[in-house]
Amino acid sequence: MTTTQVDTAYVRDKQLIDTYQSGNYTLQQIGAMFDLSRQRVHQVLQRHKIPRKPRIPDESKDRVIELFLSGLSIHVIAQQLGMGVESTRQIIKRANLSRSQGSFLSKYPMEIREGIYQQFLAGKSTLEIARQLGLPQSSVYALLRKAGVIQTTTV
Repeated sequence: MTTTQVDTAYVRDKQLIDTYQSGNYTLQQIGAMFDLSRQRVHQVLQRHKIPRKPRIPDESKDRVIELFLSGLSIHVIAQQLGMGVESTRQIIKRANLSRSQGSFLSKYPMEIREGIYQQFLAGKSTLEIARQLGLPQSSVYALLRKAGVIQTTTV
């Protein structure tokens, strides 16, 4: 490498590091800015002994878990926190949470649930409601049961 190439690489590395430390961009985005691969950005950071920041702060992970347990869906949580759906799903998976620990009801928007309840109370069967909404009959039944509209009987 010539002196000019070394100087150019040094300036580029400095700009890349400053961009990374701003905390506003992923390695993939930084790579696109500097016409480098994500892996190459990582190598530059390693070479300059720049510590990697956790991709998702612990506070955000805690908030994801809290919102999931409150009944919000993964998609809604991701949207509210400005995260990717897959990242949100991975946080929930790593916390060993399941849908049963969240709320089954959160999978369906309130307006859909209210429509199901009203139609059922107006005399429609779960099969008719399911066909109209394109949902499995078992889901319609489960929503009505969880809302207390249908009582389960034990023998």
